[in-house]
Amino acid sequence: MNDYRVHSDICPVGHYCPLGSAVPTPCENGKFMNHTGAEECFTCPEGYQCINGEQAEPCPQGSYCPKGTGISPQPCPIGTFGASWGLGKRSDCTPCLGGFYCSSPGLTQVEGPCDPGFYCESGVNSPRPSIYFKHTGNGGECSAGAYCPSNSTLPIPCSPGTYNSETGQSICQICLAGHFCLGGLSNPFPLQCPSGHYCPEHTSFAKEYPCSPGTYSSLPGQKSSAGCLPCPPGQFCEGSGLSKPSGNCSKGWFCTGGSSTSKPLCSDEFSNSSKCANSGNVSPGNRCSSGSFCPEGSSLPLICTAGYYCDQYELAEPTGLCDAGYYCPIGSTERAPDQFKCIAGHYCPEGSAFPKPCPERTYSTTARNKALDNCLPCTQGFFCEGIGLIHPTGVCLSGYYCPGGQNSPTPADFMCPAGSRCPAGSFSPDPCPRGFYQALTGQPDCKPCPAGAYCNTSELENRGVEIPQLCPPGYFCPVKTEFATQHKCPRGTFSNKEGQTSTAQCDPCPPGLFCSQEGLVEPSGSCWKGFYCLAGATTPIPTDGITGDICPVGRYCEAGSTTGVDCPVGYYSNKTGLTSPNDCTICDPGFYCNRPGMTAPQGPCAAGYYCKLGAQTPNPNNGIEGALCPVGYYCTSGTARPAPCPIGTYNPSKGRASLSDCLPCDPGHYCSTVGQTQPSGLCLEGFYCIRNSSQPNPRDGQSGGICPEGFYCKAGAHSPVPCPLTTFLNHSGGTECDLCPSGFYCIHGNRIDPCPLGFYCPAGTGTEIPACSAGTYGGRTGLKEEKDCLPCKGGFYCAQDGLSWPQGKCDPGHYCTSGVNIPNPGPTQLFLGTGGKCGVGQHCPAGSAQPQPCPSGTYAEEGGLEYCRRCPAGYYCQSAVVTPELCLPGYYCPSGTEEATQYPCPPGTYNGQSGSRSERECQACPPGQHCSGFGLPKPSGPCAAGYYCTWGSATNKPTINNLMVNTSFNSTSECKWCLGQYQMTGGLCPTGYYCPPGSPSPVPCDAGKYCSNIKLSIPTGECYAGYYCNAASTQPDQHICPAGFYCPNSTVVPIPCPAGTYSNSTGNKRESDCQPCLSGQFCEGPGNEAPDGPCLVGFYCPPGQSSASPISFLCPIDYYCPSRTSIPLPCKGGTYQAQEGQEFCDQCPAGFFCQFTNGMHCASNGLSNPTGPCHPGYYCTGSAISPTPIKHLVQSAQKKIG
Repeated sequence: MNDYRVHSDICPVGHYCPLGSAVPTPCENGKFMNHTGAEECFTCPEGYQCINGEQAEPCPQGSYCPKGTGISPQPCPIGTFGASWGLGKRSDCTPCLGGFYCSSPGLTQVEGPCDPGFYCESGVNSPRPSIYFKHTGNGGECSAGAYCPSNSTLPIPCSPGTYNSETGQSICQICLAGHFCLGGLSNPFPLQCPSGHYCPEHTSFAKEYPCSPGTYSSLPGQKSSAGCLPCPPGQFCEGSGLSKPSGNCSKGWFCTGGSSTSKPLCSDEFSNSSKCANSGNVSPGNRCSSGSFCPEGSSLPLICTAGYYCDQYELAEPTGLCDAGYYCPIGSTERAPDQFKCIAGHYCPEGSAFPKPCPERTYSTTARNKALDNCLPCTQGFFCEGIGLIHPTGVCLSGYYCPGGQNSPTPADFMCPAGSRCPAGSFSPDPCPRGFYQALTGQPDCKPCPAGAYCNTSELENRGVEIPQLCPPGYFCPVKTEFATQHKCPRGTFSNKEGQTSTAQCDPCPPGLFCSQEGLVEPSGSCWKGFYCLAGATTPIPTDGITGDICPVGRYCEAGSTTGVDCPVGYYSNKTGLTSPNDCTICDPGFYCNRPGMTAPQGPCAAGYYCKLGAQTPNPNNGIEGALCPVGYYCTSGTARPAPCPIGTYNPSKGRASLSDCLPCDPGHYCSTVGQTQPSGLCLEGFYCIRNSSQPNPRDGQSGGICPEGFYCKAGAHSPVPCPLTTFLNHSGGTECDLCPSGFYCIHGNRIDPCPLGFYCPAGTGTEIPACSAGTYGGRTGLKEEKDCLPCKGGFYCAQDGLSWPQGKCDPGHYCTSGVNIPNPGPTQLFLGTGGKCGVGQHCPAGSAQPQPCPSGTYAEEGGLEYCRRCPAGYYCQSAVVTPELCLPGYYCPSGTEEATQYPCPPGTYNGQSGSRSERECQACPPGQHCSGFGLPKPSGPCAAGYYCTWGSATNKPTINNLMVNTSFNSTSECKWCLGQYQMTGGLCPTGYYCPPGSPSPVPCDAGKYCSNIKLSIPTGECYAGYYCNAASTQPDQHICPAGFYCPNSTVVPIPCPAGTYSNSTGNKRESDCQPCLSGQFCEGPGNEAPDGPCLVGFYCPPGQSSASPISFLCPIDYYCPSRTSIPLPCKGGTYQAQEGQEFCDQCPAGFFCQFTNGMHCASNGLSNPTGPCHPGYYCTGSAISPTPIKHLVQSAQKKIG
């Protein structure tokens, strides 16, 4: 601060001087003066703040400044923010943007997005606005039936297929399976899926998913397509949304299940099941295709009989026998099917159901064989074992040979002899080749000749070798050696042993010697001088480096050398082929050779030493080879002569290794010549010598210089000495610093600085500037005394010394009333001023001056909270509660619940658990039970008799408003009763069903009984005789018993008339109503409405037959039986029949006559053979009835001729 006591002047900027002023008066807080000579200060204008009195500055962001604002601008209130400078009034602050919140005063931008489950429309001060907390602006908790993700401006209605039963949700729940959810729904339970449909999760309307054609469902509330049952086999379900099958499958067709039509085809382009299957489609049935036949109501086709073929659609029986050369398995469609030609190795006569195998020792490679002689005898070299072969069974096994005609792979008489080999399929022994042998019999291969021996077949006159021969000396015999001299020991080796197996067993030529030829038994001689020979040398002058080489560098080699001799210490050699030690070179100056055999000097002489000619160590000290480096000098590595230290350095020690070992001239000294052992003298006064100074008054700035401003230098100074704190010096060459004046502080040495903000400076202030203490702050420069510091304002804290502005707001969860020096005052803290920690049941937002009590629906069980916590789900919190209380059974408590009974479970639900969080935890009343009233901890009781209760029934006698009953209807399919797709929790038991007490759903009327009225608890009675009643029957005569069946009382399924009987009338009551099959006809299988057809020729059918060809009624000898015969017919005179099962009698052959078999005339019937030959003198042309015929049948013949 300026000292105005020493002079008079015009009133300065930032001050005012009324009449008679002795000193200028600083402008007050909130005023300013920006020119000199002012009598009074200006009031700070709106939108500005005036702090230092000299100028008006724009109001800072996050605040607004009314007229006259000084050091404390007004912060923009909560729920708003100030993004611009220069705001002048509260209305200039911007309301918090939609989807965001502004919870603190003085914000320059929105604080953050609105929390998930809440919406912030405008001006909201909390991320979770709610009716349970006071908040600014428009916002709140997301309502049921809607959702609010983070940053929501308004609630978004739940889309169709979703719902929300709770408030405060960020996402909608997927609609429950078995129900459907319209848009904006909060409760899906009343919207149960209707019958004939299914509702998976996310279903958006009632009939979105009808049961597909080919399926049906009679129950509501189905959750997936699995609840739609496939149409039963033999029946069809036409159209979608069916509650029962449409009817039976048509004749000539079969329905496998899931059929949507009585004549199912996978598509119009396919006419049979095989093509349909090949198309990749799955068919629920089809026309009865070729290869099969189908009666009416078939669930699967019957496959054509083996040995026969069925070549048309909708056949009742096979077409005929299979052709010879082919066989027809079951399901054949052709008489000569190409895919069932008689297979190789077999033959097929006419009517074959399967191929007949060729007998043992034969085979056949061709197809369509018709007779046994098509099978071929077995081939030589192979064996044929078994039947039905398409080729020989296999080759003769190894170790044996088969000359032909063998039926075993190992014939004992043809075992392979020693010295030979017999691989699989051999028909004669094969002698072992050269290099192989075989000592055993019955072997498939010859063994390789073993190592150390040879096997020469030619020496045995083309016989195979049985015993290998030992390898001779001088040679080696590896595996498979063919003759004795095949493998010689190579050059560089020799051997005098027998039975060697490889070159590795040939001895290498010894070191110092050489072996120049193959097959040697001893070395050829010694290695020549100038060379060395290692093991295996092939020449006296080897150069390959493996068996030897020219004498290497660093060595010399005399004759017979194996490695050479090293050059001695102090010598080296960089040449090859030396023959004596005199050829080695003496070590060079500056280097040393410290070991024998060196090819070059070991290295340079050690640093700190110098080396002469022939040095043997890197650090010689004998004066002959070299010595330690002297004082004043240095010797780098490889030095032959010492080097002197340069000007500006010195060296007082021996053995220095480098220029860096020459010491820089000491600080405060100088060194003026080379090779010095100590400094020349002290640096002059007024100068400083750093290092390496070569003169007493350096000015180069590197080795020293003149003393600069802010420093002083004595004689011998090595560096400028800074002015002590609280002093300064503003010229160079100084020797003493001046004292710092009052109102300033001195820390730089060369200048004075005004006292900074937050501090005050008495005279002589240096670095230890007195700071405004904690709890106060200094808002301007130039303060001189502690009383000039301003006290910290309320709602803020000043934790540090030397503040120019309050440090910040009091922390959330704490309150600061006045003079607080920490952000979190509390009982465990030491602090100044008045403040504390927010207590239980209270909350304190950031910057609070006093604690605020928690509102209802919130709690604070601990102190120090910014906001009271929202009462958790499963608990309720009354006003000013400290600890939430557990939600009661029968009730649920979502987040923020205020009272124990605020949210009772609705009628139709119950909850036996404490602590439930949402209405979803109120369990739907279980099937068969009802839950009447609100807030139930358990179900009220069972459903009443005659009623059924599905999930969530609120009464024991649930009814459906649109239930319609018409007693004139004859079946449940005609009874039109609605399942109440919007409010269905049960209902009156419908006709065709009964409901005992506690029924979860209507029970279909028992099979064989009927339920004729609504509201039944037991069936009405039994089904009438002559009728049958399946499940859910509404009358005793539901279905009349069909023709071919009979139905006693309580019939569930009609009983078929047994085989051999039929009935062409309906309503039969007992088995006796079924009629025996007519004479000459047959009734095959049960359930016949009429006879299946006439009895086959060769058989006769009395009444009651079940087969067209009854074995017990084969037409006997002497009789004939045409179609439809009920009793056998005897052969007439002139005919006979000697076989059973014949349609006609044979004519009596020429030359014979046919009469009674008991000696009577041939006019009698029933002959089985002719009576005898015609008598001499007569002739019998045929059909004679006497051995002496006269004009027998002549008239008939004449009539025929005429």
